[in-house]
Amino acid sequence: MTLDAREELVQAHIALTRIEQGVKARRLSIELAFKRAAIEADADQVRTAGGHVKVTDRPSTYETRGHELRDQLQTLVHAGHLTLDEVDEAVAVIVSYKPDHRKLNTLARHRGSEVQAAIEGNRVKVEPDPLAARVSFVNDKEKRHARSK
Repeated sequence: MTLDAREELVQAHIALTRIEQGVKARRLSIELAFKRAAIEADADQVRTAGGHVKVTDRPSTYETRGHELRDQLQTLVHAGHLTLDEVDEAVAVIVSYKPDHRKLNTLARHRGSEVQAAIEGNRVKVEPDPLAARVSFVNDKEKRHARSK
């Protein structure tokens, strides 16, 4: 391959990268417009002439103040409500505290109201950013046509 041919490929690659970046930016702005429309309509779908656009929220998550929770659970170990092994499994000490929400939920359900209060008192529900929702474009005509086959 000649030097000129290589340079031509490099320039083509640069041009394609710019096109891809432009397409991505345009796609993101279109999706953002539909996310805003869904938020304004308080709906998960926005009708279009040919179908609808579906906006799917990401699930809620929890942020737990692990250090404070572990301290409270350890006082419950001393009171006989939990074992240290249970606390170690539910709130693992790594570099920081990493609560295992499944195990915390199990402890909250099965180990009494004091344990449940300690857990719930250290949890903060974090709602997903509606602008981070996934957008799906659905063409109702194509859907009906596919079903009739």
